Parts: sequence; structure tokens; C-alpha cells
Amino acid sequence: MVAMQKRNTTTVNMEFAQEALCRCVSNGNRSGIAVCLEHFAAYTADGTTTLRQLRNDIETLLRRFCCLAVLAGEDITRAKDLADFYLDSIGRCEKQSDILLLFESCAEMFSALVAMHQGCCGEEADFQGCRTYIQSRLTEELRMEDVAAHYGYHPAYFSRKFRQTFGVTFKQYLLGARLDHAAEELRSTRQSLLEISEKYRFCSQSHFQNAFRERFGETPRQYRQKSKLPPA
Repeated sequence: MVAMQKRNTTTVNMEFAQEALCRCVSNGNRSGIAVCLEHFAAYTADGTTTLRQLRNDIETLLRRFCCLAVLAGEDITRAKDLADFYLDSIGRCEKQSDILLLFESCAEMFSALVAMHQGCCGEEADFQGCRTYIQSRLTEELRMEDVAAHYGYHPAYFSRKFRQTFGVTFKQYLLGARLDHAAEELRSTRQSLLEISEKYRFCSQSHFQNAFRERFGETPRQYRQKSKLPPA
């Protein structure tokens, strides 16, 4: 009886944590995400929540985040692509802590999207929204000209405005985003260095290693060893 009451209480608390997360996203409140995630994580750390159950709970929440972003004004295809990207990444994680870390990043991203549409319009919204477009296509061949065309801008103007908005060139931003996601996969999956290098469109393993070392101060292999996951 006591155990059943405890489970019922945990279920209710989990529902409150999930609703609080959705409120943060719907209000564009990025600052509240971390606190809500602490409660969410606490209710999944009781030893009874399996990775499969956690992924299912998160998938349900991501679908809700996607709907909230679309209601705020985000393009439905971009919102779905972003949700699918995170679901795919979370599906490959083998530790609860890694799943929660990615989920926090996802919740913050959708919260930022909602905030953007609540406070931005026109060109400003386009240049903020293109980050999501880029993030959802990191494993594809992606040219600046294609992104500019997607938003209806001349490549030269798009290039200049992109640098003014983000402080880096399109090429630098794309490389940094790919390296960040490659680092996450080195830490949370057992894919080989070659597989990750090819997935994120590096022309060679040496290019991947040199770029990775420049960004993180160590080679991909050294980074993986620190994560305590054996190499593939």
C-alpha cells in the first residue's frame, strides 16, 4: 500500500514537472527550464524509470514543444525537423544523464523559438530562425546560398547580415555547430570516429581531428576517453 501511494505521488509530481516545462516553453521562459529539469530529473532517478520509459516521456513532451512553437509562429516543417533531430540523438544515448542533458538543450531551443516569435518579426525573426534551420540539417550538404534562398535573401546580403547578427560567418557557425554535435556523439554513443566524421560532412578524418582540436583543445579520441565510453 505504501509503495503504491509512493508511486502515485511520484506520477503526480512528474505530471506537475512536465506541465511546468511546457509552461516555460509556451512563455518563452528559458531561465525557468533548468529548475523544471531538476524536478523532472528527480522523479526519474528513483530507480524504477527505465531508459525506454524516459525516452517515451520525453518524446511526448517534444511533440508538445513542437506544437507550442508552431502556435507561436514557427514553420511547422522546421519545428518537426528540430524535434526529430533531438529524438534521434536522444534515442542513441545510453545513459540517463546524457538523455537529460540533450533534453535540456532541446527545451531551451524550443523556448527560445517561442520567445523569438513573441518578440521578433520580419527580418530579425528570419535570422534568428535560421539557426534552427541549420541545426536540423547538420548531417546534410548545406550551402549558405541554399539557406539564403530558403528565406528569400540574396546570398551577399544574407552573408553580411548573418555575420552582423551572430558575430561569425555562416561557414564558421556551421562548422562550430557540427563540431558541438560531434562532441555530443563522442560522449554519448559508441559510433566510430570515422562514422561521426562522415556523418557531419568532414572531408577527411584529419580535417575532423584538426578542427575538433582547435575548438576543444584535444583530439576526438582524447575527448571520448574522458567520457569513459570505450571507442567503437
